[in-house]
Amino acid sequence: PPPPPPPPPPHPPPACHHDASRCSSVGNDCCAPLIFNEAATCRDGFSPKRVQERCGENWEGTYQCCQPNDVRFDGWTHPRYHTVTQTGGGPGSFCANHYCAGWCCTRECRLAPGATKHVVFAHIEKSGGSSIECASQGWAAQGFWTNMGHTSVGAVTGCAARCNVPVAIVVTVREPYKYWQSVFSYSWIGDAAFLTWWLGKYGGMGTEQRRAGPLRSFLHFMRWVEATGCCGWDGPRLQSPDRWPISQSGRLHRACGDPCRYDRLLHTETLTDDWIAMVTDFGLPRVALPRLNEAVGGRTKTPPNMTLTDEIVAIINRVDAPMFSEFGYQKR
Repeated sequence: PPPPPPPPPPHPPPACHHDASRCSSVGNDCCAPLIFNEAATCRDGFSPKRVQERCGENWEGTYQCCQPNDVRFDGWTHPRYHTVTQTGGGPGSFCANHYCAGWCCTRECRLAPGATKHVVFAHIEKSGGSSIECASQGWAAQGFWTNMGHTSVGAVTGCAARCNVPVAIVVTVREPYKYWQSVFSYSWIGDAAFLTWWLGKYGGMGTEQRRAGPLRSFLHFMRWVEATGCCGWDGPRLQSPDRWPISQSGRLHRACGDPCRYDRLLHTETLTDDWIAMVTDFGLPRVALPRLNEAVGGRTKTPPNMTLTDEIVAIINRVDAPMFSEFGYQKR
């Protein structure tokens, strides 16, 4: 009899979708030198994978943090994306320009093959929008999707009105208490946060002054937000009035009106499921949603305790009241 067929080739290992912000070795720099027996470690469930590159003082030790496989994205394409320069020449640390106002609107709105909607996406700060911008970057380049950045209702509605194909306005929201913890942490770390810029420009504060002043504790920060109604601004960018809100409801109303008018609402806490449902409903190409971290690059200290005390909860309930009355979140 003929010999049995050879065994099938082994299934190739899954590709590593690397996120440098998840590296947690000394310095958070994706460099764990073997000469020092330093362990390659990652945070948030990412897996370390050593690669044949050198780091530091020409040491063997570079590694990657690979995104955990999500079975919900089996058979989906993982996006390729790159960072872009921000308006004003800021560093390119995001997949879309956040400050291009009406110029963000694509020249020609198109539908992806088989799709029923062209999406106009308004990125609400601290709500998972960076992952969406990276997942959709390829679509945006082909005119199938428009990333509006941190935008205004005038820019969003104006862009939607220019399209001659069916449009869906999409925004993201986040559990309000988690949102404020993120705003405080991001601002305390100082990684390109709006509040970092604002306190520097209008308060003359560097890192240590911020951390000794409005950001010296989570409670002090929330008291300061409520007392000042942060933040005033003298610039016309994004068709903004004199104030630039940092409350989530203020940012939503800035981007989609008061009350907010949208066609699809995605929630940070269920973002993967919401993304899959939206892609499926709109007939968009099946592109997986990457997991991105908001602010760990350059971290050398840990922010103060962010426990939600009764006073902090009460302040959040007041300064972001529409998140409960308009967007359906439950008060603690």
